[in-house]
Amino acid sequence: MLYAPGAKGRIAEPINGRVILAKLLFLLWKNPVTHSLLDEVNFEPYDYGPWSDWIDVSLDELSLRGYVTQEPGEVTRIALTPKGVQEGRKAYQTLDDERRSIVDDVKANFGNLSTGALLERVYAAYPEYATESKWRKRS
Repeated sequence: MLYAPGAKGRIAEPINGRVILAKLLFLLWKNPVTHSLLDEVNFEPYDYGPWSDWIDVSLDELSLRGYVTQEPGEVTRIALTPKGVQEGRKAYQTLDDERRSIVDDVKANFGNLSTGALLERVYAAYPEYATESKWRKRS
């Protein structure tokens, strides 16, 4: 997901926050064509909709290995390092055309949305994952 082109069409566009990344991965997980890419992941309703602790563990591991940076700010900006771009390219190129197209589509169309806009869409499509939402209770 981090290597795929984003809304601007550039390879490896950063993702603005763990919540956004989680929802993009959730959309891939829910898609029957790309579900197998995230076989070991299990999403459950949580504070901001569907969540898996696998995301935190994976991001922390990728950061420790020097593949990903997580720059704090209003939201944590998640980006590939040069080393991460090299490895991401390899993984991305192993995807068949259909899966690559879906990953590209999810990142380009949903990765640039605000957290609120993306949550609204995910909650509308999968209300069973919004049951624990702190965000929905605030709105």
